[in-house]
Amino acid sequence: MDRQCCEVEKKNDFKGMTSKHELIRSAALAGRNLTEPEAYRVIEEYGMPVPPFRLVKSPSEAARAGKSIGYPVVMKIVSPNILHKSDIGGVRLGILTEEDAIKAYEDIMCSVTSKQPDARIDGILVAKAASKPADGNREDSLDVLEVIIGAVQDPEFGHAVMFGLGGIFVEIAKDVVFRITPVTHKDAFEMMSEIKAGHMLEGVRGRAPRDKDVLADIIVALSRLISENPHISSVDLNPVLSFDKGACVVDAKITC
Repeated sequence: MDRQCCEVEKKNDFKGMTSKHELIRSAALAGRNLTEPEAYRVIEEYGMPVPPFRLVKSPSEAARAGKSIGYPVVMKIVSPNILHKSDIGGVRLGILTEEDAIKAYEDIMCSVTSKQPDARIDGILVAKAASKPADGNREDSLDVLEVIIGAVQDPEFGHAVMFGLGGIFVEIAKDVVFRITPVTHKDAFEMMSEIKAGHMLEGVRGRAPRDKDVLADIIVALSRLISENPHISSVDLNPVLSFDKGACVVDAKITC
């Protein structure tokens, strides 16, 4: 009992500060991490671009959400007990119709409940399949670079923001850089130039340069988020899809 009290006191008194965002405060108090829809909501409120999304709890809701958002959409299981959604069939991509959405909902629920029957399920996230926010040209929509933007809590220095290549390159190349908060726009541009593959942001093999202004805005917004919410222990935005104009956070994890 004493040990539990000490752990709660430590969690709720990080640096003697209180987190500003209500969702983060309530999650920390409950001793849990944010679900992905909650993480989307938080980072969107801090000015970071996310795709249109809905949390649904039935096949018919999934179909209506897809129609409202606009196909194609992706669907993901939402549960505080499931860390690796794809491993248990909790993700469906490239959903093009209402019929697809209904089937995807049923397939996800069937797979998840059979493979992890004790998991608490909050619903299914339906999100717009991110593409270049331009003229709808399918060829242009493929001109994207995946980057990772994140944050970690260092016991000695406090929070640090991370930037690097995203997707599979995180594990393969480990090409990331860090800055202690607060991070300015000048710091953000320096971070982008310091990764080994920084030239990829400038445009390679005929591709246009990435929109570094928007990436810098995301980095600075994340710095503000974690500075104002000290209960956060880590943030993982991976991948962030970087276009020649704009960007979009596809996956978001916030750990308290």
